[in-house]
Amino acid sequence: MRNSDMKQDIEQYWDNRADSYSSRTRKELQTFKERVWLELINEYAPCIDSMKVLDIGSGPGFFPIVLAKAGYDVIGVDCSQEMVIQARANASRYGLSPRFIKMDCHRLDFADDSFDLIICRNLTWTLREPQAAYTEWLRVLKPGGRIMIFDANWYLRLFDEQLQAKYMEDLQLSNRVELDNPHTGVDVQASERIAYTLPLSRVFRPSWDISALKECGFKQVVALDNIATRVWDESEQLLFKSTPLFMVCASK
Repeated sequence: MRNSDMKQDIEQYWDNRADSYSSRTRKELQTFKERVWLELINEYAPCIDSMKVLDIGSGPGFFPIVLAKAGYDVIGVDCSQEMVIQARANASRYGLSPRFIKMDCHRLDFADDSFDLIICRNLTWTLREPQAAYTEWLRVLKPGGRIMIFDANWYLRLFDEQLQAKYMEDLQLSNRVELDNPHTGVDVQASERIAYTLPLSRVFRPSWDISALKECGFKQVVALDNIATRVWDESEQLLFKSTPLFMVCASK
């Protein structure tokens, strides 16, 4: 698939998911997750009073809302215009006005050395050119600034029969105990079709990210292989047991 076609396919997929994803984000903001995510970010963020933050792949606005509440200057970017619309609406519910901009995260429309902190959650698996994207993110990060990446090996199972079997076991168990499945109503075939074409679906992470970030010029690269017990509820921990959420943090 051509890069331009893949880009359009990904944007359309997230446009279609914007409404249901936004509903889940509003629920998240009413749970323990707001507190634990802020605590985690503050543990690894630079010690700066007026920190300027970029949330890449901000979706319906969870991180920008949490961080704006904490007093940070936040900009959220997303490839989906529908996600941007949802994010603005969600932020307004709290009387907040972080900036939300439709933008391709591979080509950021910001000056060099613009941000103290870059964060992203469940975004990097969608990167068409991950090494180029990481280089671009380094460009807009200030010297001494940090990046925090949260993601999982969501679709490595498409290339690993054992992981696929574990995933199906987790899914069947969650269905038997009637857990809340965040993928209910999701076009699974569409997401798997897109994931199959993307480079990060085929590599084991965060090992790949550690090497890639160092090659781009990031320093002090560290990773936590599993932060699921800290930031996920019990349903998510059970449903995604075979694909725990990891964190990679690095500095410029």
